[in-house]
Amino acid sequence: MNHYTQLTAFDRGRIEEMLQEHLSMRQIALKLHQSVSTICREIHRCTVINYRAETAHAAYIHKRKNSHRKRKLDNELLRLEIVHVDVS
Repeated sequence: MNHYTQLTAFDRGRIEEMLQEHLSMRQIALKLHQSVSTICREIHRCTVINYRAETAHAAYIHKRKNSHRKRKLDNELLRLEIVHVDVS
């Protein structure tokens, strides 16, 4: 638990299995060598009625694919105009 690692599809499958076995979040975290907060966030983020590993992983992939750095000024002409006004 020294550094950040993202959960894999396999990890999500194990979470689903352990939840069905009624293990606590702390027990799941210990078995997966993850922090309790990581497991807690994963379960709460991806649960509608029951946690489903496939659904959770598909949502993760979708969010990852659509993630990008938010830029302050994407419009190059606007950026140049602001820089010009700021300098003068």
